[in-house]
Amino acid sequence: MSILGFYFGLGLYKYYAGINEIDFTVGSPEFVSIYVVILAGAVLLMFFKPKEEYQELTEEKNEHLNGRINMYKDQVREAEALKGRFIRNITHEYHAPMTGISSMAQVLVQDYDKLNDEQRKIAAKTILDSSLRLEVFDANISSLSKLNKPSYDLKLAPTDFSQLVEDRVALCRKLYENEEESTIHWREGPEKRTRNWQLDIEEGIILNIDKYYLSQAIDNLIINSINYAKSGTIAINLKRDNEKEGIIFSISDEGIGIPPDELDEVFEEFIVSSRTQSFAGGRGVGLAVCKKVIEVHGGKIKAESKKIGTTIWFTLPKVIKAAKS
Repeated sequence: MSILGFYFGLGLYKYYAGINEIDFTVGSPEFVSIYVVILAGAVLLMFFKPKEEYQELTEEKNEHLNGRINMYKDQVREAEALKGRFIRNITHEYHAPMTGISSMAQVLVQDYDKLNDEQRKIAAKTILDSSLRLEVFDANISSLSKLNKPSYDLKLAPTDFSQLVEDRVALCRKLYENEEESTIHWREGPEKRTRNWQLDIEEGIILNIDKYYLSQAIDNLIINSINYAKSGTIAINLKRDNEKEGIIFSISDEGIGIPPDELDEVFEEFIVSSRTQSFAGGRGVGLAVCKKVIEVHGGKIKAESKKIGTTIWFTLPKVIKAAKS
């Protein structure tokens, strides 16, 4: 650009000065004039160009820093919101069962002799239910805290996952469900009970898992179905996934369901479906624990919901094949 500018400038000088030749001998007026102009242009270029580049770089840095500041502000706001939800949920989750425990205990202490056997049984059942709810919430909070750390400890061991699922179903039904309200159906046929459970569990599936965390995840899914599906069928299915050499577990109910646009959000911490916010159930911890437990085991979890009910399924990898005898 400097060379082209010089030649164009020279042409213009000849045109406006009305001369054909320019004297470039050292000391001539033309030489001095052109030399001064070129020197002044070079000085200006050397002075302003770095300053312009520095200014552009500074503006880019400022813009980048502003973006990072805004990002950190958003993160702080999210952290504050999460802390607020955590405090509200802790308060709610502990207040309700503690009220049940203290009030029923007070009734038993003050009026024990006035109560009949049925009333005492109801009071004791209320205390037990409230204690179980506190125990589950406390365990979920503890697991969520441990598994969210950069380094977490999984006690992996070969486990009969088929038997584990059967055991957790039996335990949760015993603790959270009235026996006279249920009927259970296996692949071989129904047992003589009155509530509609359908179990299709493939036998002999061995997985290398942390039994404590997987038991907790399965319990949360079963308890959710019991709490939010007061009637209808609860179906549990476990089978091998031969394509991926893993397993597929699913639990379906005919309860209140989850809105389609909230199916991913319900697995986030302290996020509760809009259909369950006023329900006397969990507070957005159970499904978050399930998601974390499944993910640290290398699996995936997803929810599907129709007009009636919800299906939650997860996958786990690497079924351990039994040695041939």
